[in-house]
Amino acid sequence: MAELTDDYLNGSWSGFSTRKVGKMEEEQIEKTINFSLQLSSSTGEISGSFTDEETSEIMNEPATFNGFIDDEFISFVLQYPFFYSHNEEGELVYNENTEHPPIHYSGEYIVEEECFRGIWEIEYYVHDVVEESQLFVETGNWEMKKQ
Repeated sequence: MAELTDDYLNGSWSGFSTRKVGKMEEEQIEKTINFSLQLSSSTGEISGSFTDEETSEIMNEPATFNGFIDDEFISFVLQYPFFYSHNEEGELVYNENTEHPPIHYSGEYIVEEECFRGIWEIEYYVHDVVEESQLFVETGNWEMKKQ
């Protein structure tokens, strides 16, 4: 059984996140995206860099994160270098001049499986042609293990 000390937490982790893709809710499928991160821990505070297989081709630098671990609970906010999203066909679209909304990750350490597991959430506004704003919230699952 691994203890969640700084020595254990520091280093390379890999995992995956899931999200729904598709135009219509009833037609959506769950997509899995693999990621890796370099984690630094100091007395409960965590930070580091994050790369994933979906955005690695377009991002000129890794995403960054900051957060904390309290007992087995983990919480961090992931920030990509610039905005990216998916169009109605599920293709990646991006704008290097626009900031990406923060993505909130939370979860817990599963002792028996030696992994963190939880949910992620992102909130963003979409403006239509008459300048109305509509709030969208996306969520999914995630998991990571020490390498």
